[in-house]
Amino acid sequence: MEGLLVFVAVISKDNKPIILQEFRSNTDITMHFVVYSSLDIIERKIVEIRDSNEMTKNYLGYLGPALLGEGDYALYCWLSFTGVKFVAVLKENYEQRNDEKIKSLMQKLEQLYIKTISNPFHDPSDFTSVKLIDKLQKKAKRILKA
Repeated sequence: MEGLLVFVAVISKDNKPIILQEFRSNTDITMHFVVYSSLDIIERKIVEIRDSNEMTKNYLGYLGPALLGEGDYALYCWLSFTGVKFVAVLKENYEQRNDEKIKSLMQKLEQLYIKTISNPFHDPSDFTSVKLIDKLQKKAKRILKA
């Protein structure tokens, strides 16, 4: 599954982008649209979780496909207890879809985000740090490799 991560978005509780990071060239505008389109699905899943009293459920799982001209993509979401949404767009690979690996990736994304915002020297308006992006890429490669 290595190299399947295309885009990661971290969206605040009030649906404002915190991190929008692409991992392939020429996909950023398209992926911004795809992620914003998925927010309605995420909100619907959050309501379903609240209604079912499963408030401990962070991994919202597979949100659906994003069929674009350059290929098929799959969207996945993790919801923090504070309402921050972590959306990953992966190149669809039906033979190798592994929910446990994707769940692990999403959990690591949240942990990396928490470590970053917990740093007293971190500027809360700046998530473009090369170090942060490198860590994100390394974690994704390590977890998603076959």
